[in-house]
Amino acid sequence: MPPMNHASGDSIPEDYLRLALRSAEPEMRMANARAGLAFPEEALEEDTKVLLLRQIYIGELELHHFRAAIDTASQMVAVGPLKDIALHDRARAQQALGDVAAAIASQRMAARHAPVDRRSFMLWSLATLQHFFGDVEGALGTLDKALLIAGEDRPLLKAHFAYICLENDE
Repeated sequence: MPPMNHASGDSIPEDYLRLALRSAEPEMRMANARAGLAFPEEALEEDTKVLLLRQIYIGELELHHFRAAIDTASQMVAVGPLKDIALHDRARAQQALGDVAAAIASQRMAARHAPVDRRSFMLWSLATLQHFFGDVEGALGTLDKALLIAGEDRPLLKAHFAYICLENDE
């Protein structure tokens, strides 16, 4: 039986989002999210659609279906809202498949699309990928950019910068 909206007696996409968020099993998370996405386009707000797609993406990651997760994250990007989060998610799945160049490109786009309050985090994530895959110069340069706009995460960015320098005798 579908969830019911207490105000109108009808189910709405957000009811399925709530169920997906509360699902302990990836298969149930994805089923609830797909049920929410089955509503007519006019019943789906863009942000709700992205959040439902993200629940499918999370389920795919949990099941190690990384190619499907990349496709779902790309659908999230196409919807519009939270584009930086969707691009970051796509980068995670690309990295899991070992597609370093694609992961770095997606994370770089995530940083470009991020609102100011998330931009230093997205740059930090890019620097982490660059560092992990051996681009020390790129990682330090990206961390420099992130430090220019950092807020509360500034000490963590400085620590990561110092770690890279120490690790590479710089």
